[in-house]
Amino acid sequence: MPEIRFDGKKVEVAPGTNLVEAGLQAGVPVPVFCYHKDLGAVGSCRVCACTVTAGGKSRLVMACMTEAQDGMEVTTLDKASVELRKSVIEWLMINHPHDCPICDEGGECQLQDLTIAGGHGIRRYSGRKRTFQNQYLGEFIQHEMNRCITCYRCSRFYQEVAGGR
Repeated sequence: MPEIRFDGKKVEVAPGTNLVEAGLQAGVPVPVFCYHKDLGAVGSCRVCACTVTAGGKSRLVMACMTEAQDGMEVTTLDKASVELRKSVIEWLMINHPHDCPICDEGGECQLQDLTIAGGHGIRRYSGRKRTFQNQYLGEFIQHEMNRCITCYRCSRFYQEVAGGR
């Protein structure tokens, strides 16, 4: 079983475990939007960025797409990982409505949490926001396109679980 060090904490994980799940086992929650353990990984959101050091070389990877290997050192707190996450959040917020107090997810929203954690308090973009018509994705999914963060969870659920096309 691979043993890795995750933000300074040693953890032994089952072979095939990705770094998001390894982080959870180490008590280090890795931020994610697109990853869900029941839907698997697509690596589209980029907020699970972390730096892996193995064999003396460091590289930025997406935790959901990277399998834990014995001897890896993983950090989510290094400058490159933090800066990439901040840039992704800023990019998502360009078109996202800034109406958290009236949103159904207000106070329970990962995007809101990561925006605050990343210190994203100003908007550098002053252009018009995009607007979309909502799509119908079956009776189990309430799909609000103007709040879409391109995580693909709803469309993957629709296709893989609910049998949609």
